[in-house]
Amino acid sequence: MRRSGASLSELLADLRTQFSVAALGKGLALHIDEVDATVRSDAHLLRRMLMNLLSNAIKYTAAGEVALNLRRDGDAWVLRVRDTGPGMAPEQQEAAFAEYVRLDSARGTDGLGIGLAIVRQSADLLGHRLTLTSAVGQGSCFTLRMDAVDDSPPVAEPVVAAAGTGQLIGVVDDDEQIREAMQALLTLHGYRACAAPSLEALQQALAAQQLGRPQLVLSDFHLATGDSLEPLAARVGEGGPWAGVPAVLITGDLPGEVLARCEALGLTVAYKPLSARKLTHLISTILAESAAAAPG
Repeated sequence: MRRSGASLSELLADLRTQFSVAALGKGLALHIDEVDATVRSDAHLLRRMLMNLLSNAIKYTAAGEVALNLRRDGDAWVLRVRDTGPGMAPEQQEAAFAEYVRLDSARGTDGLGIGLAIVRQSADLLGHRLTLTSAVGQGSCFTLRMDAVDDSPPVAEPVVAAAGTGQLIGVVDDDEQIREAMQALLTLHGYRACAAPSLEALQQALAAQQLGRPQLVLSDFHLATGDSLEPLAARVGEGGPWAGVPAVLITGDLPGEVLARCEALGLTVAYKPLSARKLTHLISTILAESAAAAPG
């Protein structure tokens, strides 16, 4: 991944259009500054970061406003996303960026952690400084400091190398927010991702997009349609459409007999909470082992 000049004017206009309806629907005032500026960043990742921050701000603010403000500070642009939401206690702020990937149909505020974990990881990869200030009853403010690009041509700078090399990973979870977050996380680490609420839907999506077989499947154990063990085994087992494809079943707990069944089928079991770092390490390890075992 490389950084270059990312224009803020078009990005901010797009965000204003994208989130104005959601804010209006909740009776919130939405203010996004108009700035003609360029920062040294990756436009795709920066957009994803700001979408996460604005989405969370609107979701958790019951009344008042959400604002995205920018100001020039020396050789940097300082961007702030602030809200008049419930705010966070000091202990909540410390855990706000916890890298827990919850593939257990999380609802309500549980969706906050994965989104902010991705924002943190993106900021680290891009070399942007991200901070949080908040107080209970006084809202929250996320601040992002980015190097400015002035009239001189932008110079591409190497950033931390992604772990993946475009391998296709199938993701199954019945929570749309988690699917989107997982896709963003995998893309961030250099993989391609196709996500769906069930294994059947994933198979259909892969076929519809002509993506072929995945190189790895990640599935939550508990889905709205029931547990995913047997449907997963039928697809990656002998004679299945994804025969031989490694698979990871992610769960909070498994009965002994189910664990034995997973071991017999050669399925990897990963237990929650599973940090993003551990998850990406597990993915990298499984894909490397699979590639080494491939014939030829």
